Amino acid sequence: PYRFGCATIAYRKDKLPKGVKPPRDWEDLFDPRLRGLIGMPNAPRLVLSAALKAEGMSVNSSDLGGVDGRVSDRVRFLRQNVKIFDDLQYLQALACGDCAVAVGPSEEIFSIARRSTLIGLVVPKSGTKSARLVRKRWACMGPTPG
Repeated sequence: PYRFGCATIAYRKDKLPKGVKPPRDWEDLFDPRLRGLIGMPNAPRLVLSAALKAEGMSVNSSDLGGVDGRVSDRVRFLRQNVKIFDDLQYLQALACGDCAVAVGPSEEIFSIARRSTLIGLVVPKSGTKSARLVRKRWACMGPTPG
């Protein structure tokens, strides 16, 4: 592979609410003090994966309700914490400080973080969702016979 990526959490060091530590794992996205301060791309699978990982479950789990419906509850809660679900605007919201936290593909997150020392990055310590582990390869075409 010439390139790879994973789901990544970025945060504005200067915009986290008082007393909120920088996020280190999926569970941290469910802090009620982050209500309306998270930006994410329009990717429902990413929201579901964050809820599953926060419950200690595999992102490939077939039990989408989770134990006692906790995963469904987490999805609803995370939706309340997210200010913007948009493939382009979530990065702009982080860059200008409208969001304190953003979650998205590492390739996109790294591109915005390179431009500001105010943005911290973390790959969630419990792991990234395997569905977002991306590998890209070059293909070299040889001469065709004949």
